[in-house]
Amino acid sequence: AVDLMVDIGWQTFASVSPIVSRLADVSMQQGSTSQVAFVVGDNDTTLASLTFSFDSSNAGLIDQSGLNVTGSGVARTLNITPVASATGNAGITITVSDGVNTVSESFQLSVTNTPPSVAIDAPLNNASFTMTDSIQIQGSAIDAEDGDISTGLLWSSSIDGNLGVGSLIIQT
Repeated sequence: AVDLMVDIGWQTFASVSPIVSRLADVSMQQGSTSQVAFVVGDNDTTLASLTFSFDSSNAGLIDQSGLNVTGSGVARTLNITPVASATGNAGITITVSDGVNTVSESFQLSVTNTPPSVAIDAPLNNASFTMTDSIQIQGSAIDAEDGDISTGLLWSSSIDGNLGVGSLIIQT
């Protein structure tokens, strides 16, 4: 194809840098995986021959094993898996090379703490009580980093204020 272009008088370039689309900043929760779609191109190298490398400004948050590219042709996906239990921010740079020229694109990654999962186990919804009943209030809370944190539940009422602390309280 290049010989034909030269034969009909078109200009060709000996080597052109690959291109990569802009990557938007990413915010994700700890313990999850994120995927970022992007587009690559190169006028003088087959897309299957392009190579990808990565750099993170915070290896404690995201290391080389947590970044990889899938897909083929122009449509690619950057898969992001942070270090287990890590939170924070990092600058991520993806570099695309055709073996001669390179191009880089950067974005900011923010990994936030996963909130605890909290459940009220008792009383059941729509339960009825009289003024003289003792009421057992029970709940559970699980945190990704700290495990069972049910003993730290703080119970309060919009009428009576603070009711107590713990996974089980009895209100009379």
